[in-house]
Amino acid sequence: MVRATVSAGARVDLPWEPEFNALVYVLAGRGTVEPGGRPVSMGQLAVLGQGDALTFAADPSQDGRTETMEVLLLGGRPIRQPIAWPVRSS
Repeated sequence: MVRATVSAGARVDLPWEPEFNALVYVLAGRGTVEPGGRPVSMGQLAVLGQGDALTFAADPSQDGRTETMEVLLLGGRPIRQPIAWPVRSS
């Protein structure tokens, strides 16, 4: 788990274990995540596929509430277990 502050216009390239899962949650600001430069903004979660690097970038101009993009990066080895149970009505 990492909390990162990314300056406007800056890009982060992180080496990553290929077998790990990765999630990027945007706490503030807006930017993009690779692959494909998909846009993300405050309150959104990006689920990233397999790869040996993670890349995300802050837009050159941020909204008036913040001058940076703040992200929470979560990752780890998959546990291969269900994460939700179906709800059955009676």
